[in-house]
Amino acid sequence: MKDHCHLPDDVLVDLTRRGQRSAFSELVHRHKSAVTGLIQHKLRDAHRTLDVSQEVFLKVFRNLSKYEQRGRFRAWVLKIASNAAMDALREKRPKSLVFLEQVRGHAPAASEALELKERREAIHATLDELNEAFRVPLTLRDIEGLSYEEIAEVTGLAVGTVKSRVHRGRERFRAKYLVRQSRTKPEHREMESGGIS
Repeated sequence: MKDHCHLPDDVLVDLTRRGQRSAFSELVHRHKSAVTGLIQHKLRDAHRTLDVSQEVFLKVFRNLSKYEQRGRFRAWVLKIASNAAMDALREKRPKSLVFLEQVRGHAPAASEALELKERREAIHATLDELNEAFRVPLTLRDIEGLSYEEIAEVTGLAVGTVKSRVHRGRERFRAKYLVRQSRTKPEHREMESGGIS
């Protein structure tokens, strides 16, 4: 099987259109984390997230012939994911915990494993407290690494609105996170500047 891991998204799309399923498998592998993370933070239901994520990639595969935004494949996929998550929300399922797919940072040494676990738990608990209007743009920017323009495309918001919500979301997140950390670690000051991580 040909190694597709170094090929750009648009090349993989073209190869998939020509019948190379392995190319699509690479696209799924490359974007699964971002899709799952976005859906998790909208649905707040880990089990439903898996189902909706599978539906998203099935829809992506079926609609590749409609993809025309060269160089914007990730934003196109996340727009589909966002719409699918909103459709699922209308079903009014019970809420569940938000599980972070990843928190950006260095790989922990063995002695840091417990501290990292506690930090992840504190981050997802704090994100869970934010209103969705701030939680989703903040997650897309500081965890998934999307540009403001990509977030605007995914959410349907103006770029200026995205920047404002990310900024205000960081302020709210930082305040809530520091309060949470001060209850257990008064000396903790990680969130004094920057984004989530």
